[in-house]
Amino acid sequence: MNEKVKRFLEDADKAKILCDLGLCEREYSPSVEETPEYPLYDAEKKCYCKEIPISVTDEEWERIKKKALENTELKKAAQAARGESAGNDIVALLLAGIAAVLYVGGFIAGIVFKDKLDSAAVMFGIWAAAFVEGTVMLGFARIIKLLNKIGKGCNGILSE
Repeated sequence: MNEKVKRFLEDADKAKILCDLGLCEREYSPSVEETPEYPLYDAEKKCYCKEIPISVTDEEWERIKKKALENTELKKAAQAARGESAGNDIVALLLAGIAAVLYVGGFIAGIVFKDKLDSAAVMFGIWAAAFVEGTVMLGFARIIKLLNKIGKGCNGILSE
C-alpha cells in the first residue's frame, strides 16, 4: 500500500477514535442551520457543530489505542444495557410507513366513498383528513430522527 494512503487511513481512524472517546473540541457553525460540514447539534448552545480531534503524540496515540481496545468490550456491554443498536431509527421508519399507508388509503377511501355517496365534498374531506394525518405521522418520524441524531451527538449523555 502506498505510504500516503496508509497514513491517510490511519489518520481517519485516529480522528474517529479520538472523537468517539471524547478527545476532541467542537467548532460551531456560523449559521443556525444544519450543513454537511456541521452535522452535530449542541443542545446547550443551540447550534450545529463539528468535532475536531485534539492533536496527540505518537506515544500518546499508542497508549490511547491500547486503552480503547481494552475498553471495547465494556463499551459494547454498556451500549447493550442502554438499548443502543444500529436500528435506533426503526420507530421513525415505522411512522413514515404508517404515513404512506394513510396517504394511499385516504386517497382510495375518498374515491370509494365518492362513488357510493355520490358526493365530491365527502371525497375531498377524506382526502384532507388523510393528508393531515399522514403529515402528522411524517412530522413525528422527523422529530424522532432528530432526537436520535442529538442523542448520538452528545456521546450518549441523553441516553443515560
